[in-house]
Amino acid sequence: MKKTDSEDSKQDQLVEAPEEKESSEDQVAKLEAKVADLEAQVADWKDKLLRAHADLDNTRKRLIKDKDDAIKFANSELIAELLVPMDNLERAIASCSSANDVKAISDGVSMVAQQFSDVLKHNGLEVIDSKPGTEFNPDEHEACMMEMNPDAKVETVQIELVKGYKLHGRVIRPAKVKVSKPEV
Repeated sequence: MKKTDSEDSKQDQLVEAPEEKESSEDQVAKLEAKVADLEAQVADWKDKLLRAHADLDNTRKRLIKDKDDAIKFANSELIAELLVPMDNLERAIASCSSANDVKAISDGVSMVAQQFSDVLKHNGLEVIDSKPGTEFNPDEHEACMMEMNPDAKVETVQIELVKGYKLHGRVIRPAKVKVSKPEV
């Protein structure tokens, strides 16, 4: 009997079928290996993400602690500078009980006050100008009292009641003053 082309192709298909089965098994094994590799990569990235998150959290905590320490000890240099006038003031107070010369005590206390002033000035403190006749500035002066004055052209400081101060140009305490106000 003579084989037809269709019979030959059927026989070829039968022969090829086991090869396809092996190749399907190979494909499944390859896909399973690829899935395992991708799962390992996911686990690795997840671990890296957790570590990066922990590092970020630790950095944030360290920066907060550093900021708190910087605020806490920001004035340490100023305090150290103020210790010298403080020591001198304590010596002046101690000498008051045994000293007979009031002028010497007064001079000593004046020198200590100057030392305090110098230390504060060195650290950026400046006195607000509030001499009588100075034009009233609401940014630097606080009017505690007012008096009408027909001769005044603008509001001016008449008396400084309490000194005002600026630290590095920023008002930290306005000068309390009595103001001479023009009549309207």
